Amino acid sequence: MTPGSPAATAGLTPGEVVTKIEDQVIESGNALVATVQSRTPGASVTLVFTDTSGNRRTVEVNLGTDQGRQ
Repeated sequence: MTPGSPAATAGLTPGEVVTKIEDQVIESGNALVATVQSRTPGASVTLVFTDTSGNRRTVEVNLGTDQGRQ
């Protein structure tokens, strides 16, 4: 988790597992990346994840870009 990233800003922390973005079930890290990349930067999406206590949570996330990422 990158500090200041859209996920971090939405309240996600390391160890939490994204399980769904909008209606797309996320079954792997590759699926997560592909789903995020298929969306428009700046778009607001509903993200479902399992927190480190095993609770299912839902948040709204404004997607960012990967500019400046190396």
